[in-house]
Amino acid sequence: MNAPFLLKTQAVAEVMQRTGAGRFIVEKRMAEMESSGQIRFVDDPRDSRKKLISQDDLEKVVKVLTPQ
Repeated sequence: MNAPFLLKTQAVAEVMQRTGAGRFIVEKRMAEMESSGQIRFVDDPRDSRKKLISQDDLEKVVKVLTPQ
C-alpha cells in the first residue's frame, strides 16, 4: 500500500512520469491548483522546509494533466 503522503519533489517526479508533462508544467499546475483550493500542501512534521501532498491530491493533479 502506498504512503498517504508524498514529498512534493517525489510527487512532481511521479506526475511527470505518469503524464509525460515537464517539471515546469507540473509545478505551475500544482501552484495554480493550490491557490484555487483544489489541492493542499502541508508542512512535513520532521522538516519544516519540506512540503507534503496527499495521494488523493496527487491523483487530482494527474487527472488534470492527463490528455483526454
